[in-house]
Amino acid sequence: MTTTFSFSRLLQLIRKQWIENSRLYLFSVLALLGMLGLIMIFWIISDGQHYSEDSLYIIFIFGLFVAGAVFASMSFSMLGHREKGTYWLAFPASHLEKLLCMIFYNVIVFTLVYSACFFLVKSGAVAYVNNLIADKPGVYTLRRSKWGADGSFLSVFPYFIYGFFAVQSFYLLGSVYFSRYSFVITTIAGSALIFIFAYYTAELVEGSFTGFSWNGDHVRKYDAGFNTYQRYELPSWLSGVLEYVIKFIWAPVFWVVTWFRLKEKQI
Repeated sequence: MTTTFSFSRLLQLIRKQWIENSRLYLFSVLALLGMLGLIMIFWIISDGQHYSEDSLYIIFIFGLFVAGAVFASMSFSMLGHREKGTYWLAFPASHLEKLLCMIFYNVIVFTLVYSACFFLVKSGAVAYVNNLIADKPGVYTLRRSKWGADGSFLSVFPYFIYGFFAVQSFYLLGSVYFSRYSFVITTIAGSALIFIFAYYTAELVEGSFTGFSWNGDHVRKYDAGFNTYQRYELPSWLSGVLEYVIKFIWAPVFWVVTWFRLKEKQI
């Protein structure tokens, strides 16, 4: 066991992870392709004669969240077994290198592989629909998605991606805290935390901001005596900073907590 960081040792650890788990990863890719294929068949059947590409991107996001959470929850599954966990913790690499190895496979490898599988299957489904449209024009239609267009799912697509990396990092943390049944326990814990946060936020808003209304980027309060509204909003620079923090802070925070948890992990 070492505490110093080495980039070459990190590369060797990534290579070791692939050699030991390549068969599992390959079978997982085949299973993912099969599952996506079944979902695309269901999409073709259920949408009838009028298809929307937005539905495909909703499927993409849903599958990304579920598959990403499952894969992340399995990252440190070796800690649930005494022999494997002891060997892994004693392996001559720093905890930071071990964490970065798992982040590499979760954030980079998984995201790229899932996206490649999805768009491969999606291209086949869209090609089939286009053949239907060519054979029976006017009977079958396909509404394409447009980036940034109002009302299109793609206009909010990036926010789901930010959320995905936050959720994925949370399940990665859960795989260290809960060595067994990590996915189930982490899901329960995450749901409980979201409920508690939403409940106390609602209580705080209701108790402290009576008479106020939220209008997107500002808060208004109606003054009945003068029949006017008072407007409260943050400076533009502070709003930009807060927006940036909310988008990108969660994954790094969970990674740091995971690192500290790994350092104190015992079997």
